[in-house]
Amino acid sequence: MCAKVVFVGDQAVGKTSIIKSILNQDYGNYEPTVGPEQSNITISVNSSKVELCLWDTAGQEVYQSLAPIYARNSEAAIMVFSVIDPTSFQNLSAWRDLLLNSSTLDSQNIYIVGNKTDLRDSSEDGDCVTTEEGLQYADELNSKYFEVSAKTGSNISELFQTIAGDIASEGKKDTHMAKKDTVVDITERNVEEKNNKKKECC
Repeated sequence: MCAKVVFVGDQAVGKTSIIKSILNQDYGNYEPTVGPEQSNITISVNSSKVELCLWDTAGQEVYQSLAPIYARNSEAAIMVFSVIDPTSFQNLSAWRDLLLNSSTLDSQNIYIVGNKTDLRDSSEDGDCVTTEEGLQYADELNSKYFEVSAKTGSNISELFQTIAGDIASEGKKDTHMAKKDTVVDITERNVEEKNNKKKECC
């Protein structure tokens, strides 16, 4: 089962680059995303595997109305902004509203990600979003906050490892709460089948 994770955020904040970074693909030059693109990745969580379906969406204003459609049935969402672009940070509230109004997600399933940390010190105007501002905003939303650099790979693995771990934990919780007659534990089923075979042999 592939867990759907949707990326949203303004144009040119680095959504596609973050996905390319975790997939170990060439960073390349910037090309705007047109329409949704999907990539799959498998993350190891303890002794299990979690497959994530990463949905990359276009940030241009003309495509923003389609974001709610892509967000449906998502198990997590990553709201990306650029730490050197305060406007992209301010626009996160609008992206959050789109997600909450069009999906079953809540704030705990939404991850705030500040990208391009490698450019913060070299920003020409120095008007950057600080770590404290990002943490405060995420705290207000009851969401987790990460600062990453798609270019250097800084904190990228930690981001996806956390998301996969959270999804795995949520899945275990849902399984535990579900009715026993609708959930079959494969391990238990195999044990029962073996026991039945032993009884037949006796």
